[in-house]
Amino acid sequence: GRLRWSSSALCAGALAALLCLAMPHAAQAQQPIVIKFSHVTTADTPKGKAAERFKELADKWNWDTFLAAAEKCHKGGHAFGLPLGVTNDSVAWVYAVLRGHGALVGLS
Repeated sequence: GRLRWSSSALCAGALAALLCLAMPHAAQAQQPIVIKFSHVTTADTPKGKAAERFKELADKWNWDTFLAAAEKCHKGGHAFGLPLGVTNDSVAWVYAVLRGHGALVGLS
């Protein structure tokens, strides 16, 4: 069968994607993050409405929002977290989090 996504799974996925996009830019918070959707659309189409909803969620996102989404996923029996692994892509977000809390990270 086809894979079906619930709206809560899509929102959680969107928040996780936003986190991945936002973390490398955490030190440069003065510049807005711009996410462009492919193809031209208007605000009254389903895609336009989804883009507006995504913007609303992105504008109010913070670590408390991330934790609330993680708790809901855990209660529902779904794994939720940030990747750690042996590839650069799976750990690139860690530096931004540590620097955001004042840690100096580097080689000695």
